[in-house]
Amino acid sequence: MKLVLHPPFLQTNRRLIARAASWLVPRLFVPLVFVPLALCAGVTNSWSQEVSPTPNHPMRKSDGMALGTIFDEQPIREGGLWAVQRAAMLDPSDRYEFLADWVIPGKTHPTFRVTTDYASATHELSGEAKEPAAAEDPSARIISPALDLVRLAKKLDKSETLRQAILEAPATNVRQRCDQTSLLILLAIELGDDSEATRLFDELFKQVLGDPVLLDQVRQGVLLCVDRASEASELWRVVREPIGVITQNYRTEYDRKAWHRYLGNAYAKVLKEMQRHDSDAIAAESRSEQWIQATRETAFEHGSAFPEAHWQFVPGSVRSLSSYGDDFLFFVSPLRGDYSVEGEATGFGYREAHLMDSGYWIGLAYTHEHIMIGNVRGELRRPRLDAPLTDTHSDGFIHTHVRNRDGVSEIILNGRPVYRRTLEKDPDPWVAIRSNYRVQGGFDGLTITGTPTIPETISLVESSELLGWYDYYQRPGGNPGKLAGWSAQVAVDSDGNTLAEVRDPRSAALPAGCDQERLLVYSRPVREDGTIEYEFWYEQGKTLAHPALGRRCFLLTPDGVRLHHITDGTYDRSSLRPDNGDAPQTAAAQPLPLKNGAWNQLQLRRQGDQVALTLNGHEILVADLEPASTDPRFGLFHFADRSELRVRGLRWAGDWPKKLPPIEEQVLAGELPRLLAWSPDKPSETLVHDFDEQSVADGSFAMVLGDPAVTMRATDEGLVVRQESQTGYRGALVAPTVSIGGDFDVTVDYDRFECECLEDKIGAVRLHLQADNDAQDLALIQRVDDRSGDQRIQCLRMGTVAGQERRHYFGRRSLDAAAGRLRLSRRGTTVYYLTADQHSDQFRLIGKEEYVSDDLKHLGIQFGTQIQGPSGQTSVRFTHFELRAERIAGMAALDPETVLAELKTHRDNLPDSFEHDFATEPPGDDLFYRWADRNAWDEARQGLELKSEGTDNWTSAGLSLRRQFEGDFEVSFEFEPIELATPKKGKHTQVYLQVELANPDATQLSSILTKSDAGTLVSQSQIRNRAGGAFQYQAIGNQPLADPGLLRIQRRGSDIFFIAGKESDQNQVLLGHAKATNDPVEFFGIRMMLHTGGAERSSRILLKSIQVRAERSVALPVVRTIRTLEQPAPPKSLPTRLFDSVRGLFE
Repeated sequence: MKLVLHPPFLQTNRRLIARAASWLVPRLFVPLVFVPLALCAGVTNSWSQEVSPTPNHPMRKSDGMALGTIFDEQPIREGGLWAVQRAAMLDPSDRYEFLADWVIPGKTHPTFRVTTDYASATHELSGEAKEPAAAEDPSARIISPALDLVRLAKKLDKSETLRQAILEAPATNVRQRCDQTSLLILLAIELGDDSEATRLFDELFKQVLGDPVLLDQVRQGVLLCVDRASEASELWRVVREPIGVITQNYRTEYDRKAWHRYLGNAYAKVLKEMQRHDSDAIAAESRSEQWIQATRETAFEHGSAFPEAHWQFVPGSVRSLSSYGDDFLFFVSPLRGDYSVEGEATGFGYREAHLMDSGYWIGLAYTHEHIMIGNVRGELRRPRLDAPLTDTHSDGFIHTHVRNRDGVSEIILNGRPVYRRTLEKDPDPWVAIRSNYRVQGGFDGLTITGTPTIPETISLVESSELLGWYDYYQRPGGNPGKLAGWSAQVAVDSDGNTLAEVRDPRSAALPAGCDQERLLVYSRPVREDGTIEYEFWYEQGKTLAHPALGRRCFLLTPDGVRLHHITDGTYDRSSLRPDNGDAPQTAAAQPLPLKNGAWNQLQLRRQGDQVALTLNGHEILVADLEPASTDPRFGLFHFADRSELRVRGLRWAGDWPKKLPPIEEQVLAGELPRLLAWSPDKPSETLVHDFDEQSVADGSFAMVLGDPAVTMRATDEGLVVRQESQTGYRGALVAPTVSIGGDFDVTVDYDRFECECLEDKIGAVRLHLQADNDAQDLALIQRVDDRSGDQRIQCLRMGTVAGQERRHYFGRRSLDAAAGRLRLSRRGTTVYYLTADQHSDQFRLIGKEEYVSDDLKHLGIQFGTQIQGPSGQTSVRFTHFELRAERIAGMAALDPETVLAELKTHRDNLPDSFEHDFATEPPGDDLFYRWADRNAWDEARQGLELKSEGTDNWTSAGLSLRRQFEGDFEVSFEFEPIELATPKKGKHTQVYLQVELANPDATQLSSILTKSDAGTLVSQSQIRNRAGGAFQYQAIGNQPLADPGLLRIQRRGSDIFFIAGKESDQNQVLLGHAKATNDPVEFFGIRMMLHTGGAERSSRILLKSIQVRAERSVALPVVRTIRTLEQPAPPKSLPTRLFDSVRGLFE
C-alpha cells in the first residue's frame, strides 16, 4: 500500500527525510502514526515516499484491504515507481510473484493496479529491468508494474498463466473490468496477437469513449495500451481514431499533467505512422537541417519526466504533433540587418504558433483585440490594438510577417502592422517558431527573404533583458519577465562596443552546504561545431562560474575539472545528490591555471561528439558529449550557497551556414516558389507599368466598366478608381489593352482601399481574368469587406457548363489591409490565387483551381472595385501593374506614340480614298443613305446639321455610305457638337462612328462620344459580335476625353485601332485596340450617328467631313431596297446578382 506524507515545512529537506523514512516507516509507524497523518494531510503526488509491503515484510490482508477501501486505491493509481524499484531487486521468479501480487487483486488489495509513473533518462531506478527507450524518444519513458509484469511473463513463459490469473480475478464493476481488459490488451500486444488485441480494444473503447468519468478513472490503463499500440506494426490503425477522440476530451485542461502529455505523445507516434503508410502523402521528416528543435526545458519538465516533443516536417509545412514544454524551432543561421520572415501561422483551437525574432515573439490574442508579446521565458504583456482584427477562427491561419528594416522591427498580422520597435545595435539574431506546451502549432509557406548578414560570431548577451536566456529552476507560472537573481549590466565602451556582464548573487539566506544549484540556459542549442568564450571573475570562496553543456556541468576547482550532473531541485526524483561530481579530470596532471581576484578567460569548444575546455590559454579538458545529446544547450552554473557568479564578454563563433538559402531551397517555403518560377529556357514577354496621368490617355489601359469621368482619376501617384452604389452591384473596371496566351502571371498593386457599405452588403477591390472560349471561364481574387463586416481575401472560379452558370467560392482568409497586391498565375491548366502584403515581395497562396489552357480574350484581364447597393461607395488607388506571359499582344505592349506614327504612315499609303466635305457639298443620295433627320443642307452652316429627337426607346439619326471597302482601311469622322442633351437617368446621349463588316457575325466597330446622365463626357470604343445566336457588345476603351472633334477607326490586318481627338494628328489618342476579321466593310456599313437618351429632349451636332482610305472600294452599282440597319443595343439594366455583374463585364 502506498501512502503519502506531505507536510509543507519538510519540502526543502525532503531527500534526507525520505531516506530515513524508507527504513523507519514500514517498521515503526505504519500502525500508529502514518494512517492518521495521511488522513489529515491528504494525498499528493508532487513528491512521495511510498509505504508498502516489502518482500520481507508483507502487509496483512485485513490492513491492506482496509486501507484500499479507505483510499479507494488512489495513491496506488498515481504511483508505480516504488513497485518497479522494489521488484528490480529480486530475481526473475520472485519478481514475477511480487509484481503479480501487486497488480492483480488479491489478499492485500481489492482492485487491479494498472498504474503509470514516469522516469527521465537520468532517473536511476536501482537496477530496474527496463526495456530500452525508443530511438525517437530517448529522454523519458512510462514506468508501470503492470507493463513490467506482462513483459516478464513472456520472458518466463508464463503468459498463459498470467492471462488466466487476470481472467479469474474479481472485477465487480465497470471500472475494474476496464482495467482487466487493459491488462489483457497489454498481454496480447506483448505476444504479437493483433487480432485478440483488436477485439479487446473494441471492447475497451465501447466502455470509455462515451463516459468521460469512467475514462478519467481508467486513464492510466488506456494510456499504457494506446502507447504500446502506437509502436506496434499494425495496431496503430486500431487506436488512431479513438486516441484522437480521447486527446480531444482533455484539450481544455490548462495544466497538462504527465499522463496527458504521454497521451499526446502516443497520438503523435500514430500520426507519424499514418503519414508513413499513406502512399499519397508527401514524405514527412521529424528533423530538418534548416530548423533546430529546442524546448524551454526547466527542472519542472525534466523532473516530471515529460515525453520528448514531436515535430513533423513536410515540404512547405511544419507541425508540432506533441509538446514537451514551450517548444521552438530555431532557424539554423543567425540573421542581422534587413530581412523579412513571413508565413501562415496556424490559428486558434489549440493550434496557435508564433514567430520569434530579435528576442521577442508576437501573437494575436483570442479576442482579436490584443496582441501577446513574449520572449523565450513566456508571455510578458498584452497591448490593446487600436481596432480589433477580423476574426480568424473560421480561417484557421494568421498570416504573420516580421519585417526588419534600417534598425526597426515591424510585426504585421493579416496585413495590418500591429507592433513596431527600434532594435538594439546588435539584437538577438535568432529567428524561431514557437508552439507552447498546451497547443500543437505550426507554419505553412514560411519564407526568409531580404539581404540579411550572417555573422561569423555573435554576442550572447545583447541587452539587460537577457533575451534568449532562461532560468532552469524557474517554477511553472512564475513571472517570465524576471530571472530570479540573474541580471545583466550593459555598457558601451569608447569604441562603441557593447560590454555586457551577467551576474547572479550568492544567497546569504541559504544554509552553507545545502548545495543549491543555479543554472542560466541559452535557449538556442549548440548543434554545430564552434566555440563559446567568455571571461569570468574568480575569487576563491566567493566568486566563480562554471560552464554547462546539456545536462552536464564542468565544475572548475583548483585541483581540476569535476563532471557534475545537473539535478532538478525540488522536482528531482532521482538518487543524484545536488553536490554530485566525478573525480577531477584535467588534460594535464596539474592544478587549473585560475587567476585569483582577476578575470579569467574560458573557451568551450564543440568538435563533433567531443567538447574541449581551455582556461587562460591552457587546455584543461577533452570529454565526450553526454549520450543522446546531439543538440545540447549552453549554460552558466554556480552553487548559490557557495559563491556569486560574474561573467562578461560572452561570444559564440559557430559553424552555421553563412549564406541564406534561396527561397526555392527553403524547406518551409514549399513547392510554390519552384512551381511559379520561370525557367531561363522558357520564352516569355513582360509588361510593367507604373500608373500615372497618362496611363489611360495613351491607350495602354482602358476603362471597360464605369463612367471614367466620374469613376476614374489618373494622377502622378496612381490611378484612382471610385464607385458609388445604386441598386444591385455597381463596378468600375480597368483593363490593359492586351491579349495573352500560355502561362502567365498577372499582378496589380493597390493602396488606399476604402469601403462604405450598408450592413449585409459588400464592397471589394478585385482582379479577374476570362478565357477566350465558349464557357467564358473566369477566375477572380478580391479583397472584400463582406456582409459580416469582416475584411477578407476571397477566390472565385466561374464558368458555363451545359448552358448553366457555375460558380465556386473558396480560399476565404482574413486580410486587415487597405493596401497590398493581387495576383493570378497560370501554369498549364492550373490557376493560382495569390496575395501579398504591401511591404512584402512574397506572395501567399490563397487557393488554386483547375482552369483552361485557352488564351485570354482581349481585355480579358480586368481590375477595379465593386459595391453592392442601394447606397455606399468604394475607392482604391492602383499604383503598379505587372504582366508576364508566354505571349502578349495588344496596345499595352506597344508604345502609343510609335503606334500613332505607324498608323499615319499606313493610312497615307492606302491607295483608294473617299472624301466628303459637308461644309462645301451636300450629302447626295448617290453617296449617302440618311434616316430620321433629312434637314436640307445649308452652305452657310459650314457643315450638315444632324438632329436626334429623344425617345424612351433606342433610336438614332444619321448617315451611312453607299460604298463597300475591302482590305485595310481608315475612317475619319470630323464633327462639332452643338447641343448634347443630358439623357434620362440610366440612359446615354452618344455620337457614333460605326463600321460594320460583311460577315455572318455582323461585326460592328464603334468609336463613340458619350454623355452620361450625370452630365459627364467620355470617349469610348466598342465592338459587337454574335455569340450563341445573340449579339454581345464589348467595351474596348473608355477615357475621359470630353471634347473630341474627330473619331477614327483604322484596320491593319486583323488589328483594329479606335482613335479620338482633334483634327491635328498631335491631338489624337488611342481609345483602344481589338482583333477582328479581314472581311470587307458592308455596303452602308460606315455610319455617322447621333442618339439622344430619353424622351422630351433632343441633340444636335454639325457633321464637318468624312474621309475613308482603303485598299479597294466599291460603289453601290444600282439602287436597291435598303434593309433595316442594325443599331447598337440600349444600355443593359444594372445587374442584381454578383455573378451577373461579373459576367456582364464582358458583354
